[in-house]
Amino acid sequence: MNPSRRLTIAGWVATGGYLTAIALYVWWIWPNFEAMKPDEFATFLSGVFAPLAFLWLVLGFIQQGTELRHSSEALRLQGEELRNSVEQQRHLVEVSREQLAWEQRARELAEADTATSAQPRFIISNLEHSTSAGARSYRFGLTNAGRTCSQFRLSFAGQHPPQSLPLFASNQQQEFVLDYLPGVPVEDVQVDMAYVDERGIRGQRTAKLVASHPPGGDLLSFDGD
Repeated sequence: MNPSRRLTIAGWVATGGYLTAIALYVWWIWPNFEAMKPDEFATFLSGVFAPLAFLWLVLGFIQQGTELRHSSEALRLQGEELRNSVEQQRHLVEVSREQLAWEQRARELAEADTATSAQPRFIISNLEHSTSAGARSYRFGLTNAGRTCSQFRLSFAGQHPPQSLPLFASNQQQEFVLDYLPGVPVEDVQVDMAYVDERGIRGQRTAKLVASHPPGGDLLSFDGD
């Protein structure tokens, strides 16, 4: 049972017992009670009900204190629930942030994988070189070992003319030639390869042909992808 309710019942029981005792006392002294003057009757009533007033005042204080303790406990429990809720929300936010970061990373990896899988891969191979009347020609092979690309353009640093292909298919090999007129020194050549991949995005690769000058004549060889 609720403590406040127990106090109220106890108060009413005590009040009933007290009033019963007062009624029996009045019945016992009834002849004297009838002879009381008004001021004596007022004094009697104040003496009778003062203890009751004090009893209910004490019960009220006790009940108020009990309710305050209950309210304090309820507020403490609410505060604990609020802290737990805040902690749970913080944990959920952290989990959501980690999940979003993971999903972002997964998307980036998927996009990178898609981009990589859509790229051509160029392999340059040294084929042959020849000399005629002081002019030198260097023939190379270029193989697309990756995906098919379009709008392919191969250009060389210096005065060498570029070469273009509208479509460079996968596993296709294309030859290109570098010609040097008599008296023109053979030097390192940068090779730029521009293209549009399968996704329609432009890309570029760079390679380098390295010059060497052995006793038998000038040479160009491929160095790196």
